[in-house]
Amino acid sequence: MTAIYYPDCEATSEDGRYTLEARSPHNGTIPYRDGRMPMDEFPAKYRQHQRNFRYRLLDNRAADRTSPDGMGVIWERWQPLRENSPHEVVVSPAGWAVIRTHGFAPEVIAVGPDGRDRARVRIAGADWDRDEPDEDEKPKAREGVDWVLHRASFSTAGVYWAGDSWRFFFEHDSAPYFSWRTAWGERLVIDLGKGVPYTGEGQVPPELHRAATDEERRLVVQFLAGMTLRMEEVRALISRRVAENYAEDPLLPDTFRVRAAIHLVGVHRLRECVPYLRAWEAVDWMSYSTSSTALRRHWSLDGQMFRPVVHHALKLLGEVPRGFPTYYFGAGEFGVSRERMHMPELLADRRDRAADVQPGMAAADVLGLVGSPDFVRQWSRKVGKRYEWSEVWEYDFIEGESWTTLRLTWDQDGQACRLTAVEPVPPDWLDSDERVSEYLRH
Repeated sequence: MTAIYYPDCEATSEDGRYTLEARSPHNGTIPYRDGRMPMDEFPAKYRQHQRNFRYRLLDNRAADRTSPDGMGVIWERWQPLRENSPHEVVVSPAGWAVIRTHGFAPEVIAVGPDGRDRARVRIAGADWDRDEPDEDEKPKAREGVDWVLHRASFSTAGVYWAGDSWRFFFEHDSAPYFSWRTAWGERLVIDLGKGVPYTGEGQVPPELHRAATDEERRLVVQFLAGMTLRMEEVRALISRRVAENYAEDPLLPDTFRVRAAIHLVGVHRLRECVPYLRAWEAVDWMSYSTSSTALRRHWSLDGQMFRPVVHHALKLLGEVPRGFPTYYFGAGEFGVSRERMHMPELLADRRDRAADVQPGMAAADVLGLVGSPDFVRQWSRKVGKRYEWSEVWEYDFIEGESWTTLRLTWDQDGQACRLTAVEPVPPDWLDSDERVSEYLRH
């Protein structure tokens, strides 16, 4: 089984009144419930698979919330035996708490201001039969209802579904609710007061769905406006991402949420956010590094954190990106600092330049002519007893008010790779989320 890490986590309500914390003895920050400290236990020694989490809701108005008599502690909850450990917690200004557990039986758990569990939602997949764990690893029957997600990923490190998602508390008809929207658009809504979860678009009453969507739009605009004002802090954070205390920076969680907000700008067509998109378009932050079929040898393809999603949102709004690279290409080992291949940027005449791209050109020559592609996709195919790779580069252009896409296909041929096709194709990304889902996958 792959190691899973569960560091302590906490969240503070928007008004600063409440803090919800989750701490484990295996992280060395609290003792067990009976007062013991873990000694040589595996989770404590290696900081993996931590359990026995203690959840506390704290009232920050108290003079000393950490005093021995528990002053400021509103309620305390210990992780049950068969409940997965937490990866995220959130709390509302009214004291409602939501816990997202991670593992092979993940849940979304809503806890009331009185400390009682009000709703448990089990994360389930539509096609996990072939990937289910062995019988002795399967969780026992659990309380709650299933939220069946069609794009959740079942892996040896647990079930992943919350990346680039968006969650928030809101009110409707003076009643408290909570919404969690996945990156691909499936929505969970929990009626907190009644403890009733709605786990599908068809289950959510239309007026409640409208209320959740309206609040989601408002919060995205508010969040992006606030984070854009902190742009210099974000740049400073990115510049020291290899520092020892990088992961502990309190700005990091919100910085990671920026991409989800940018994605929703495109989903909801929020034109008032165009100035914020322009600001984030200029941020250079490498998200991942992988091999490039088109360049071969020791060159790699480095994807950006924000730019692909920013560009996609701008195009959905009918805006033309300035032309900062969506991808860079570098030589050397993956994931380390190395020299980038020189490419032209911010090209006003990229459409005209693209007319000179012809089959048989070398990848470096294409990059030198038209710069970085807007989208890259790779796949393999079996040739005899071995597998060979293909890679597609797509370039988007606007002509009048209409978008077009130029697709370049590179095919591996033994140790070489050739540009085999240069063809205009319909801009499918206007009506499909497949491209943006690929962006968000990394």
